[in-house]
Formats: sequence, C-alpha cells, structure tokens
Amino acid sequence: MTTLLIELGCEELPAAELRGLAEKLGADLFQLLADNGLTSAKSGRKVWSTPRRLGAEISALERTAGSTSEWRRGPAVAQAKGPDGDWSAAARGFAKSLQTTPEQLEQREADGGRYLFGELRKPGADLTELLAKELEGLVSRLPRGRTMVWQEDGIRFVRPIRSLLVLLDDELVPVQVAGVSSGRTSPGRRGEPAVEIEGAQSYQAALAKAGVVIDPSSRKDQLVAKWQRLLMPGERFDQEDPLIDLVVDLVEGVSVLRGQAGTVFSELPEPILRAVLVDQLYVVPIAQGEGLVPAFLLAYQSGEEAIVRQGFERVLAARLADARFFTAADLAKPLLEHAKGLSSITFLGQLGSLEDRLERIQAMAGRIAREAGLHLSDDALAQAVRLALADRATQVVAEWPQLAGVIGATYAAAQGVAEPVVTAIRESVLPSAPGGVLPASDLGWTLAVCLRADELIGGFVAGLEPTGSSDPFGLRRTGIALLSLLAERRLGWKELLAEAEAGYMLPPDRRDEIAQKVDRFLRGRLEASWREAGHRPEAVVATLGTPLCHPTLLAKRLAAVEQMWQEASFASLITVYRRASRLAEEGAIDPAQGEEAVLKKAIVDAEVGVDRQLRAGQDLAALEILAGLEAPLERFFDQVMVMDPDPVRRRVRQALLHRVKALSDRLVALSAQAGGREGTS
Repeated sequence: MTTLLIELGCEELPAAELRGLAEKLGADLFQLLADNGLTSAKSGRKVWSTPRRLGAEISALERTAGSTSEWRRGPAVAQAKGPDGDWSAAARGFAKSLQTTPEQLEQREADGGRYLFGELRKPGADLTELLAKELEGLVSRLPRGRTMVWQEDGIRFVRPIRSLLVLLDDELVPVQVAGVSSGRTSPGRRGEPAVEIEGAQSYQAALAKAGVVIDPSSRKDQLVAKWQRLLMPGERFDQEDPLIDLVVDLVEGVSVLRGQAGTVFSELPEPILRAVLVDQLYVVPIAQGEGLVPAFLLAYQSGEEAIVRQGFERVLAARLADARFFTAADLAKPLLEHAKGLSSITFLGQLGSLEDRLERIQAMAGRIAREAGLHLSDDALAQAVRLALADRATQVVAEWPQLAGVIGATYAAAQGVAEPVVTAIRESVLPSAPGGVLPASDLGWTLAVCLRADELIGGFVAGLEPTGSSDPFGLRRTGIALLSLLAERRLGWKELLAEAEAGYMLPPDRRDEIAQKVDRFLRGRLEASWREAGHRPEAVVATLGTPLCHPTLLAKRLAAVEQMWQEASFASLITVYRRASRLAEEGAIDPAQGEEAVLKKAIVDAEVGVDRQLRAGQDLAALEILAGLEAPLERFFDQVMVMDPDPVRRRVRQALLHRVKALSDRLVALSAQAGGREGTS
C-alpha cells in the first residue's frame, strides 16, 4: 500500500474559492483512482489549502490493478444484419465499443430474445501511468469562476500554476500540468525560499517548519488562540464571525498582531466601524461591554510586525476620516431630504428610479398590511415607507451598500424619528442571509415583505430571472428571503405578488405570465430546500403541485403527505385519484336518485370533512378522509357504466368523478404517482 500526495502551487488563489477547489481536487482524484481499481477498503483522503497551494493526499493505494472483463449485451440478432447480409451499423458500433469485430461476437438468449454479446476487457491500471495521463485533465476540469491563461495554448485555471508536487510515498512521479513538471519543492511563504519535500509523510511537518500551516482548521485554531492572548481583560471578539474563516483563507501562517485606532473611532456609529474594519480591511473588531474598543486584531502573511502594524493603522485612519466626512455630510440634512435624491438612482437598470420604486411601495404597503391581518398606525406606516429607501441616496450607503437600512435607522434615531419607525427601517432589510433574523415588528415586516415582493416581480418584469448557476441580481436570495418572511404570517405569495404586480401597470396577459413564472420560481426554491433537507422527493413534488401558496401551510401538508406515504392508506389515495381522473369531465351535477345520488352524498360528506380538518390544521386527517372515498367509488364502478350511451347519464357520472378529482388535486398532486391521466377508451 502506498500514499499519493499532490500539491498545486499557484499564485494567490481567491479566498472564496479556496476550500471548494481543494475539496473537489481530493474528491475527483479519489474517484479517478477508485474507477481504475487502485483504491482499497482502507483508502482515505485528506485535503489542504492555503492562498498559494491546493493539496490532496490519498492513502492505502495499490500501485497496479489487475485486468478485468465483463460481458455486455448488444443489439438483437434480428437487427444485427441487413437484408443484404452485411452487418448493421448497430452491430458494427457495438463491436467497436468493445474493441473487437462483429465476427467475434456471440449470440445468446436473454429476456425472451436472442442478442449479440461481447466481452469488454480492461487492462490493469498502473498508478504512475494513470497520473501522467489524467492529472492535467482532472485539474482543468475543477470548478472555478473567472479563469486565467498564462501561457500560449495552456489550460485555463483560477490562477497560474507555478509548481507541482506529486509523490508516491518518497518517490517522485514525473508528471506535467500546464507545462509545469513535477518536482520535490513546495512554495514557502511569500518572499522566502521553497521548501524541499522528502516524502508524502513528511510534507505537513516540513511546511510547518517553514511557517506554513496547510490545514485550514489547524490554522484557524492557532490564529484564534494567538488573538485571545492579545486581548485585554473584559475584551472579546466573535469567533463565529464569517470573517474569521475568510482571514484563515487569506494567510498561510499564523502571524498575528494588535493595532490601535485613533480618536475618530469613537465618533462613528458601530455599523460604519464594522464596515471599515471587516469589509475593507479584513481585520477583527474587538468588543467590550456593548460597544467596540478602538483597536483591532489581524493576521498577516509576512513582514516586520512594526511595519505591518503601522501600515494597517495608517490605512484605517484614512478610512475612518472618510467615514466621518460622509457621516457629517449626511447628517447635515434630514433623512427625508435624502429621499429627494432617489429620482437619480436607477433600480435594476431597467425599472425606472428608486423614487418610482418608493411610489410602488407606498401604493401597496397599506393593502399588504390589511391582507396579513395587521393593525398598523396609518401615520407610522406612511412615515416608515417614506424613509425606507432614503438612505440609498446618502454618501455612506454609496460607499458601503451593505449598510442600506442600517444607516437609515441610525440617522433616523439621531434625528429624533419615533422608535417604531426607526426599528421598521432597520428591519426592512431583514433577513440579511438565508436563515437570518426576521423582523420582529409588524411595521418592519410590512416594509421588508413589500420591498422583497417588488424586487422579485421587478426582476422578472425586466427579464432578469436566474438561469442555471447565473443569478447576477440575487433574485434567488430575494425569493428565499420572501418565503422566510411569509412563513409566520397568514399571507400567501399569490396575494402578495398580485399587489406587487399592480404597481408595474402590466397588461392582463403579461401579468398572468409573470405571476406564473414567479409562482414556479418560489415553488422551485421550496423544492430545492426541502430536497436538501432530506424530504422524500415524490412527496415534495406531490405537495408543491397543490394550489397552496403559503410556506407554512405547504410545510404542514408535506409532513402529512410523507407520513401517509408510510401507511397502507396511501394506496387508497392513489386508487381514488386514478379511478376518478380516468374518466372525469367537468359539468353540471344533478343526480336525484340511484347510485349517482349515493356517490354524491359520499363526496359532499368528504368535502365537508376535509374543510373541517383543514380549518383545524389536521392535514393528515383530511387526506385520510379523501382516501375513504375508495369504497364508495368501487361500489359506483361496480353498479354503473360511466360511459353510458345516454349523454345525460354520462355527463352526470363524469361530473361526479371530476368533483372527486378536484378534491384530490386540492390536497395532493398525485398525477405522477398515479401514472398521469389515463385514456378513456
């Protein structure tokens, strides 16, 4: 058994892509080796990453794999030759895929017929030869965002590849990737010599001796521990902040220091301070009590500590001076005055200005609040709507767009705006991330849901809906946020989106088109999240195919459908749908007597029972009632012929079945499970 070590030494890789690339490199490499029979039951993989390297180690490998063979079935013998006696294209193609000739194929019986069979022989793989042949292709297929080409006719990759390390235990494997030949050196820290690597087992220790910590989790633990030692009594930093992982992926070593901020620090609101420290300088803020102290923690790649500290403190001082200037200029006039500048700021490029958007929000906010059963002060709602977008015209938001809403609330509080309105402005941008905090106030929820609905409808009106992995305007994120906002309220998205569409003055046919697209889009977001959470795919499809358009009600229905799927009564549910949908046709129903009247009574009783159970929130009980129609339907089909020659009787019977189908479709979409609509012949 042997251990394979591969390292790609690169120019500085994007931190956001670093760990994903390393994981994919390790997974694809392991799969390549497994597909060629070179892994064993004891094989495992490890991956490492720093800004200048991607590494993967696969252990317990075989050096060579034995040859294998398998028999494969080809076309039927009857189709193997044409009328002229020559081999058909299908037979020749099958033989070619096995690297043989049609004459070498055998005829065998299978599945009640006679077919051509051939043996596919695979020679045993050699680990060294396989790497030489496949490694460059594997690297070139790694997922990546924007790529670079640094040599003529070279492969595309995230950053130029400068070194290559491929070892089998202590043995160097001669391989080339992107014109770089494998060697025994790994990049040291920037500005320092390369590190000689004797073997796969000594790789990590050799780099650690040179100050490079290749394991991100170990790098994080060491950085956090060193930062902790730089804190004063009572100080702390947020170890769960996503910034920490970002910093870990920006450095290769664990060099840290503490810097100080000037007096300007205490003059600025905390959101601006965090924007400067975190989003611009990538340094860790230090908290004490309820606020921040004028200091910061950082990790750095190389250089003298005093020079690095001085450089960061100088840059921070300049950024804070800019922020103080922007803040003073913004506060020089009321927030409502800033709203007048919205007319010069475009919304999604094609949908007019932010002032136009504000007018749409003003038109829909009151109606949305009433639809959701909220009782808001008209004055507070009007003021909150007028100020909701005002900070988009401030200098601070122009510099830090991520502070939209937060700065508006900060300025509103400083200028004496009522606390409920301040809170609503702050909550209007919540949730800021999937699973994030939701607005706690009714006023904040109303603003947030109106803004998301307008953005989603506007994106589809402008033709900006996501395609594949492309979503440049973040509409998927908007859709997820909207579903989260609706989850705890009694408002469904169809009512909400209808109100939002009204502001765009669309013709009826265009309005219907957009409504259908957005409805499918939101159901798609729910489907993706439910499948990711491990819900049964068939139950997800059956639930989302119903007319329900409220996230919470859909989640309850999904739970009921999944539970019933495990019970014997689910078969009855399928039977009810299949027998009803096969011959159902909408029409008038007036059965006064006979079997039609008996079935009608059963249907009416079921409809009443379903309504009662749904009002009580008992979705499973409602499904059980629907399943209970199996016996009345069986009796009905035994006693009458639905497709009676008499057109009146036929229409009455088909209409009864349509009523059963309509009740079923209302609760659960079973067409896929029941095999779709059957023919009437």
